[in-house]
Amino acid sequence: GRSGTWLLDPYSVDIVASGGTGTLSTNQFSSGAGASQINASVINAALNASTGSTNVVISTSGIAGDNLGAGDITVSAPITKTSGKSATLRLSAHNNVAINAAITSTSGALNLDLVANSDNVNGGVVNFSNVGVSLLGGTIDLGTSHASLASGSAISLATIRGTAAQLDVASGSQATLSSVTLGPGLVTNVNYSSTLVAVNGLNLDGGTLN
Repeated sequence: GRSGTWLLDPYSVDIVASGGTGTLSTNQFSSGAGASQINASVINAALNASTGSTNVVISTSGIAGDNLGAGDITVSAPITKTSGKSATLRLSAHNNVAINAAITSTSGALNLDLVANSDNVNGGVVNFSNVGVSLLGGTIDLGTSHASLASGSAISLATIRGTAAQLDVASGSQATLSSVTLGPGLVTNVNYSSTLVAVNGLNLDGGTLN
């Protein structure tokens, strides 16, 4: 429960509602090669215990052809911060980052660092799949990642930024941004068949909206 950094470094990882593999010792997660599962409640507890400097870091690696996992990170169960001060969750994947369940905070800003293709090998992407992300004033930092909002996805109470990042509303999809700021280093694209709904203001602070 102390503030600090947790480093989880398997080949692929799925954040799940029940079960999980590996061991936790001195704020580090140990896992063998292959796909691993981590119980979301363990991550939630760490974020809730934050005194203002907690960082939970989940990173994956992988080597082409090793058959030990693709190096993906998949959020399959809700991550919910309900107490404590601000904290940061970093998901850094050798391949894709798939946000398939809600990520929310109701106590203290929750910052998300979402990094796909972290080693510039696989060309992975960050995908938001019909989920809600609400960060209570936190920041989503995409770095240099390419991210996509599928239909039904909604991001609120957050600043989205990067260093050379791209955020697309997927073709034929409708996504919602509520009380969101598009910050530096981010290009947001909405094509002719997509719809972006802005609620409670959409602010441009160094970001670009096409």
